[in-house]
Amino acid sequence: SGAAPISTDFFTVGQIVEGFNCSDFQWGTANAISVTIGFWVRSSVTGTYSASLYNANAGSNTYPATFTVNAANTFEYKAITIPGATAGTWATSNLGSIYLRVDLGSGSSFNGAANAWNTTGGFRTSGSVNFMANTGATFYITGVQLEPGSVATPFERRSYGQELALCQRYYEKSYNIDVAPGTATVVGRIGAQNMFSGSFDTHHFIQFAVTKRATPTISTWDTSGNSGYLNVDNPGAHRALIWKNVTSATTWFGYWAASAEL
Repeated sequence: SGAAPISTDFFTVGQIVEGFNCSDFQWGTANAISVTIGFWVRSSVTGTYSASLYNANAGSNTYPATFTVNAANTFEYKAITIPGATAGTWATSNLGSIYLRVDLGSGSSFNGAANAWNTTGGFRTSGSVNFMANTGATFYITGVQLEPGSVATPFERRSYGQELALCQRYYEKSYNIDVAPGTATVVGRIGAQNMFSGSFDTHHFIQFAVTKRATPTISTWDTSGNSGYLNVDNPGAHRALIWKNVTSATTWFGYWAASAEL
């Protein structure tokens, strides 16, 4: 349903880029290079929208650029070139560096000067469409690519296996790929067995498929979908120890998910 945002509300579609993935931009230095955002967009609401690059680390230094949806419910290709940021602090490590946002009708507190670097945190322009005001509106975006230089090149299509491994740097789970955490299931479960009577801690070591961006937060569930079922000790970027205390000869089964998202 339609919304009327107050000045401090924000509605965006966004993606944080890890510093290791954009360190070659040399932002925050005199050698900062321009970058280009290319994407396909389709919306039922035509008009001027804002896409911006934002300092994810310090929360300042934003560049709101505009693009126009000309025809309703029709995919259109857009390419926006943004000059390199010579000011500000931009992470070049495993922290978040650049935040790419597309605005859908945020409040006036987030307005900034169009097509210029701002230091006030503005990631939209005052004339941008208030998409959120339109009941039943639709917005699609795909093929988004951020790259150095002033030319938008064809979208880089990677194999499913490559894309999965890249995603698992930030998130991995023991559930099957198409099963949401917390689902009641027995497929793909992990477990450990206590073969003796009495109280014992039973352990299961997890070796992640891909080294994580940072030490992940690990959540656990039982086979009925109840959370917090298992204990976690000393997780690292490569592996973790999951355990449960049992008081008799028994076997436990459960699931885990590891998140190192930005």
